[in-house]
Amino acid sequence: MKHFFRHGNLSGEVEVQTRGDRVFVSLNNTTRSFQIANLSSGLLLNQEGKIFEVFLNERKGSTLDLWVNGQPVSLDWIDERRFKPSNGTRKANVNGEVRAVMPGRVVCIHVKKGERVKKGMPLMVLEAMKMENEISAQEDGNVEELFAILGETVEAGALLLSLKKGCDPT
Repeated sequence: MKHFFRHGNLSGEVEVQTRGDRVFVSLNNTTRSFQIANLSSGLLLNQEGKIFEVFLNERKGSTLDLWVNGQPVSLDWIDERRFKPSNGTRKANVNGEVRAVMPGRVVCIHVKKGERVKKGMPLMVLEAMKMENEISAQEDGNVEELFAILGETVEAGALLLSLKKGCDPT
């Protein structure tokens, strides 16, 4: 599966595939292979004798705060599905996915992960061509995951957040 990452001034596309006890990571058309072992709270990656201990410290939306060999690393890690319209549709809310119907910049996020929303409730605001477009919930549910980042520019069809339909208040 392809992902997009941002770390400081670096960004790019990464493809990660797992086969048995190996993980293959392709970055900028270069593929590296690692032997992988699960630790109680992380992963141990071995690339021809070079060892990487990786622990997830915290996940906030698409931001991963990791510890790699004892050093803190913060990455924006975004699944490629976020950028693809589902089944070619231009609808904003389909199957629990809330997508951008047009390109724009995220200027306001009204909800957070786990929050209960009602049909018609504002979720976020996108700015396009100096006009603000409010995106509202088309059904009741709970915010399952928030993918949009305040200030980020998104393309039409980008996955902004996912809703779990008809959930009870948490």
